Amino acid sequence: FPLNCRYLCTYQQFYIYLLVQNIFKQNNMKKILLLAFFVFSVYNTQAQTTLSEGDIAIVAMSTGEEKFAFVTFVDLAEGTKIYFTDEEADGDYTIGTGEKTISYTAPSGGISAGTVITGVSAGTSTNFSSENGTLNLGNSGDGILAYQGNSLGNVTTFLHAIGEDSGDVGSFPSGTLDNGEYILLSNNDGNYNGSTTASKGDLFTIINSASNWSVSASQNLSAPGSFTVKVPITSSTGNWSSNSTWSSGSVPEASDYVTISAGTLVTVDASS
Repeated sequence: FPLNCRYLCTYQQFYIYLLVQNIFKQNNMKKILLLAFFVFSVYNTQAQTTLSEGDIAIVAMSTGEEKFAFVTFVDLAEGTKIYFTDEEADGDYTIGTGEKTISYTAPSGGISAGTVITGVSAGTSTNFSSENGTLNLGNSGDGILAYQGNSLGNVTTFLHAIGEDSGDVGSFPSGTLDNGEYILLSNNDGNYNGSTTASKGDLFTIINSASNWSVSASQNLSAPGSFTVKVPITSSTGNWSSNSTWSSGSVPEASDYVTISAGTLVTVDASS
């Protein structure tokens, strides 16, 4: 078998390598077919990135153009699927189909953190598709919800939302998107125009402040070209909740990934 195990980088790959070696030595076609199914299943289930609130954010919406844009703050593995709907949330983990839903699926090779992606309501943009029709962004005020789910309308995680007012996004289950974790524009259309370089948590916070948006009753889509997502790094030993522990001079947000530098020790204290 041509695979050389010194190039493998995970225990899972090494385990598969050993299985392959053993089965091919047995020349057992039934086992070879079962192995092929096993390998496909392993890599297929690993394909999608499981996202959390704050891993992406909607950064522009134009109801007149029927367009929107979002940024990912984390790398998206190939096959990662995100749903976008103009249906309002109703307090639980199901989304009705009275209004429509489109979806985005990360392409081969995945998507890097900081990438801004633009979609159109019909779901015809690259790597988008229509799930049950075309979004119809009303020019008298509307909203978009982003979520991951097991299937259309079955939500596992609410990721972000944008709307003119709370009636355009609805109500979310307790412990999901709270006030200040989605953006209300107080107008039909808007483009984020704030900082594009910060930690994931800081970017999510400032995007959800209407003061960092250009809004109007009618506005063409003008999203930022890209974002630079910084990873908080420790600069000294100390408490997690102490600004002096971190090179940025500020405590990481709840959704941030962090790097603990060699030689430093962080105590996760009660205030973290």
